[in-house]
Amino acid sequence: MKKLVKQLKESEFTRNVALMFSGNSLAILFPFLLAPLIARLYTPEDFAGFELFVKMLVLFSLLGSLRFEQAIIIPKDDSEAKQLVNLCFKILFGVTFLSAVFVFLTNDWIGDVLKNDDLPYLLYLLPIAVLIFGGYNILIQIFVRFRKYKTLATNKIFAAGSNNILKYLLGVLQNSSLGLVIAHLVGTLIPAILMLRMKPSRKFLFEKQAGDISQRSLVKKYKDFPLVNSTHVLIDELSRALLFFGISYYFQDIVLGLFAFTFRYLRVPIQVMGNSLAQVLNERMARMRSDNKSLTPVVLKTIFYLSLIGLLPFGILFFYGQPIFTFVFSDAWSEAGYYAEIITPWLYLNFMVSPMSMLPIIVNKQKTYLLINTLLQITSLAVLFIRSEMGASPGQVFFEIAMVFVVFQIFTIYWFIRISKNPASKSY
Repeated sequence: MKKLVKQLKESEFTRNVALMFSGNSLAILFPFLLAPLIARLYTPEDFAGFELFVKMLVLFSLLGSLRFEQAIIIPKDDSEAKQLVNLCFKILFGVTFLSAVFVFLTNDWIGDVLKNDDLPYLLYLLPIAVLIFGGYNILIQIFVRFRKYKTLATNKIFAAGSNNILKYLLGVLQNSSLGLVIAHLVGTLIPAILMLRMKPSRKFLFEKQAGDISQRSLVKKYKDFPLVNSTHVLIDELSRALLFFGISYYFQDIVLGLFAFTFRYLRVPIQVMGNSLAQVLNERMARMRSDNKSLTPVVLKTIFYLSLIGLLPFGILFFYGQPIFTFVFSDAWSEAGYYAEIITPWLYLNFMVSPMSMLPIIVNKQKTYLLINTLLQITSLAVLFIRSEMGASPGQVFFEIAMVFVVFQIFTIYWFIRISKNPASKSY
């Protein structure tokens, strides 16, 4: 035991993960500390409009750089990485323009189809949001490349703090879905500005550096990112958006608001802690793969420790979700606690899987992962539409969708362990 503790203390990987977890644990506190106050200021209908906007934003943000930003950590040569950054920003500006055209042509129609009165005017903020979130994602990858984990952890705290404090303040002034959207945007803009003022980002963005590869060759070299990885993530987020759109279509706004509220706050620890670990894990796995080392020990340890970390909180939520939500958020959100109990097994397994989502990219198994994920999303959406048409209650539909995800995620864990043993068929 002493030897294990000593090894963990001396491990650079463990120190980096601990740094990200400690910083991001503070970021987790802001949403949960202010959630009871925010829940009493906004209605489920407000959260319905907000979540529909966020789903549209996520879809455009994924197209923002065609996932080329995920390749920034891969090249050994800084000049090639810098060229990737330049390519990402060029694509982002183009997608921002397309999002503005999309909003101008379709915002009223989308509001009518999804039966939400707030969405048409919220969508006017979409192009600004696409630019902010796309730029922030690029900056994150630059800092991951230089292993600036302390900066990333600190920025998470700024993002969570500004986001949730603004939600509360705007809710006090005039509670509406617009306040939730503005807080969401500003909460990302603040850390993005702070990162822009730091040396690693300034060097990559503003200092000229000669490269020996053209951008056309760069696109060809990393073509799997827009063609496979981008498609994979787009299908994942599109299906999640369709899930929310389907709930909005088949059920009332209040059902979507309750489910969206539950899903958002339960995913906070998954996203913050999972992304924190992923940012360290991805960089380490990429280096290990370049050195032809087996990734299996890292994958097994990650699954084991995450299963232990998540067991108690997700276990409590599974058995006592409804009384906890009623006590913390008020009686108006009691049904959201019931939904929390239903989807907890799904989110627990997602907590274990999500930090390793880059593994198929690193070992060049993106196409297989795309196939698995596509099958999962089609199955879950089929359950939503078929069972809703049959007249099933929201609780029944959510339970059956959760079980589909549980089965697929158990298989994904098994598959991740298998592919971690195999050498990549090619390297970047």
